Amino acid sequence: PKNFLRLGMLPMIDEDAPYRPANAITRPDHEIWNIRTGEEMRLWFEKNYSPRVNFSKEGGIISEAEWDRFAKAEGIRFPNVQYSPKLQISTSITNEEENTKNEKNDCGIVLVGDAAHAFPPSIGQGINSGLDDVIQLDKELTESSDSSNEKKRSLSQALRNYEKKRVPETKSLIRLARFGSPYQYSQPHYIDRIGKALWLSNITFRLLLNKLSFGLIPPPMIMMVMNKALTYRQIARKADTATAGIMAVLTSILIRIFITKRI
Repeated sequence: PKNFLRLGMLPMIDEDAPYRPANAITRPDHEIWNIRTGEEMRLWFEKNYSPRVNFSKEGGIISEAEWDRFAKAEGIRFPNVQYSPKLQISTSITNEEENTKNEKNDCGIVLVGDAAHAFPPSIGQGINSGLDDVIQLDKELTESSDSSNEKKRSLSQALRNYEKKRVPETKSLIRLARFGSPYQYSQPHYIDRIGKALWLSNITFRLLLNKLSFGLIPPPMIMMVMNKALTYRQIARKADTATAGIMAVLTSILIRIFITKRI
């Protein structure tokens, strides 16, 4: 299983191009990451992909220079699912009069996008979540700089408001990244296979309950992402409610079975 390698084909503008770029997706302990010469790399691919793909030395689809470049490359890893619990740091100007006197000292640093939350691309929410951050930040900054606004706030207040509103969304987004679609790339280790089987069972079970209840029970988290009317926090809340309901029903069934056996 450690020698399993998945080629992820990348989209192309020119559909008639003779070649198509691809990502080599593996576990970090795959043997190709110990190969350092282009010829050794070519031989590995030729051995494992011939005759489906022409990786031969003469007439192959990849040049010698490209094999050398790929062999020397260290590759990149998907980031661990992580986020920053603090999204800004700013001056603490809260008094309106003080804010007026110290307007030049009203400053701060703010995190948005990948700087605030990082996760693999499996749930397809990287750009969406980054844009959500930017839109919320723009809203707070616009309101703070609006001279016609009677409740005009300082920059530091605007950044704190941004943090207050985005941190709960970020936490829910990270939960979605951890549990939404963690086995998209079908890696071969046994723990991956077991995890994917359990994940698929959970998805299927929740989807079945959603259909049988005519939508009363929400679908799996990863499917609710497609509903643009829901925020990440609302998605997590719906999933938690469904989980609590399922656990309550299962617990009551087990208690009834136990009582029946005792009688």
